[in-house]
Amino acid sequence: MAEQMSNRYLRRIYDEYNKKWFEGRLPRLPVQWGDSRTFTRREGRSTLAVTDYESGKPIGIRFAPRMRRYREHQLVRFTMLHELVHVEQPAHHADHGRCFNDRMKELANAGAFIGLW
Repeated sequence: MAEQMSNRYLRRIYDEYNKKWFEGRLPRLPVQWGDSRTFTRREGRSTLAVTDYESGKPIGIRFAPRMRRYREHQLVRFTMLHELVHVEQPAHHADHGRCFNDRMKELANAGAFIGLW
């Protein structure tokens, strides 16, 4: 994934939210629309996006192919914030447990989801 380029629209959202809600601390990762070759059955039909990892470190974010139809929808922005929390917490990358939920609540209390949810 690292050798692939990011989608400009998704990159803009990633950079905006990284700066605004994560103080620019997150690594610059590829952020892409997935396709049938890069978004497999393993991710499931209900998955909106995934953060990919290699040796426990985030290496990129892929949005489900069906998310393209929501390109200008707030769902993309909400999902990006969700994935950025995974990037921020690589030790918990598969976990939506307490640590993840606490961070999502922090973002919500700070106003990150206003207009998105």
